[in-house]
Amino acid sequence: MIEVGTGLALLKGSDCVGMVLYSTEYELGFSSLLSPSSANRLPRSATIAACYVLKQARDNSSESEGALLKSAVARLKADKSIETIAVQTPPLYRLKLDGLLARMGFMNCERVRMERKLSERLSYGSAPPGCKVEPPTLEDADSLMSVIYQGYFSEIDGYLFPDIAAVCSDSALFTEFLGGESIDRSASVIARVRGLAAGGVIALSDKGSRVGLIGVVVVAPTMRRRGIGRFMLLDVLRRLKAKHHERAALAVTVENRPAHALYSSLGFEEIGARKVVSVWRRSVSRPIMNFWP
Repeated sequence: MIEVGTGLALLKGSDCVGMVLYSTEYELGFSSLLSPSSANRLPRSATIAACYVLKQARDNSSESEGALLKSAVARLKADKSIETIAVQTPPLYRLKLDGLLARMGFMNCERVRMERKLSERLSYGSAPPGCKVEPPTLEDADSLMSVIYQGYFSEIDGYLFPDIAAVCSDSALFTEFLGGESIDRSASVIARVRGLAAGGVIALSDKGSRVGLIGVVVVAPTMRRRGIGRFMLLDVLRRLKAKHHERAALAVTVENRPAHALYSSLGFEEIGARKVVSVWRRSVSRPIMNFWP
C-alpha cells in the first residue's frame, strides 16, 4: 500500500498504469543527525524517487511519463511549506526527462560516490604556510560553522542541499550537529591559517564499518588554491586509517570540477554509475557559481 501523501497514480479508466513515489528527504539526510525538534526547523524537501509507467501505456515521446511527472511537481509546488523538490529516479528503463525538468525550472547535475583504499601509500607533504589542522572541539563550532557557510555560499552544493545552509546559519543547530553521535570529531579537522579558521573536513561516524565516510569538505573562498584542502584531506585519511578503516568514501557533485579534480588527485575513484539529480528551489537567496563549460 502507498501511504497517503507520498505518491500519485496515473489512471486509464479505472486501471492504474503508472505511479510517482516521493519521500521527504534525499542523500544527506540532515534531519536524521538532529533531534526531532531541531529537524523540524530545517527546510522541507520532497524527493521524487520513482516515476514509472507500465509498458503498455508508454510511447516513444515519453508523453505519459511527462504528464505524470508534471502533475506530481505541480502538486508539490502547491505545498508552500516545501522549499526543495528533488528528482532522483532510478533508470528502470530508457527514460530521459532532463529536458522537461530543465524547462520546469530544475537544475540538472550528476552526483557520484568516490572511494580510496587506505592501504595505499599516503603522502605527508608539507603544510601550507601558517596552516595547522586539528580535530574540532565544540568550542570551535561557531568558527567551523562560519567557514562551511562561506564555503558553500554561491556554490552548486549550497543550491542542491539547503539543509547545509540552514544548519550553518544557526549556532545552536550547528553545535548540536557537531556534537552528535553521527559525527566522528576525532577523525574530522578544522584548518587554521595564522589562527583564523580557513577550512574543515567533517567525518561521519559509522561504528563497525570498514569504510570511513567523509561528509563535508570545505575551504573558505579567500583561502583557496593554497593546498589547504589537500592538506586537510590527507590528515583525515591518516586518521581514518588509524581507526582501522579499509577505505574512505565521499560523494561529490560532478559539475563541481575543482572538488572532483582534488579527490581524483588524492587517489579517489568513482564507484558505480553517476546519478542524475534534478533540483528545484522555491527561493534562492544567493547566486550559483558557474561550474558549467
